[in-house]
Amino acid sequence: MSTRAVNFNRRLLTFDFGFETLSPTTLIEALRDSLFQAARHNPNDAVPPAAILWANEDRQWEPLIPQLRRLVPALLSYGTYDPKTQTGPVIWLRGVIERALPEVDIPKGTIPVIYLPGIGVKGARFDFF
Repeated sequence: MSTRAVNFNRRLLTFDFGFETLSPTTLIEALRDSLFQAARHNPNDAVPPAAILWANEDRQWEPLIPQLRRLVPALLSYGTYDPKTQTGPVIWLRGVIERALPEVDIPKGTIPVIYLPGIGVKGARFDFF
């Protein structure tokens, strides 16, 4: 049986999202860090993703989205258009991802996360993005 040492000291981590953060101490911080890890890529080996798609068929994470949005400014949601919550239909999401809509400022080099409430991974079509 192998073991792995884990460093529990709070340390500064830098992600590809343009800001620094401390190691997670709460569930919401751990969720944020998981989303950031999903966007990691080797810039010498791969093209960065246009966005991270977060399918959530059962909507179990939906109550945490407003709180998470404060930690992940580039968190967008699929749904009825509401610019205050950065929520909109597919055509609006595409415009934001392509940085074509001035009302949503996603800094260059930042990979947006698109939350898809009520949409499951199995059988879902993501080619509309």
